[in-house]
Amino acid sequence: MTDIAKALQSLGVTEWVLRGEPTNEDEFNSMFRKVTGADSSGSAIESADPKDWGVNYAQVAGEKTLLQSREPMRLLHEERDRLLAETDWTALGDVTMSSAMKTYRQQLRDLPASSDPKLDSNGGLDMSSVTFPTKPS
Repeated sequence: MTDIAKALQSLGVTEWVLRGEPTNEDEFNSMFRKVTGADSSGSAIESADPKDWGVNYAQVAGEKTLLQSREPMRLLHEERDRLLAETDWTALGDVTMSSAMKTYRQQLRDLPASSDPKLDSNGGLDMSSVTFPTKPS
């Protein structure tokens, strides 16, 4: 699930504190703090001044929306990579890979270009929205 924290990370914002999951600019301004240093005891110094933040709510919300739109494909890549990893042993130098396995692995690599994945109601990959190739025996 994509949240404001992931959007901040994606934007390269570092050393921040977020107390909650803001849904608008006012909430963001009250929940977000930028760590600007440390005091003599090593405790973080947090700034509530938006001038110190280097980011605003519109940027963060926009990044969150972008990440959410990419989530189905990210999950497809994750599943595809897992399936490829299961058969990596067939590509070792001391194993002769069957033509069926070569075809299967190529179909997996081609899958993102030919798919339009969707999310299920829990935010995971809707497996019925993608036709995965059948792994050879």
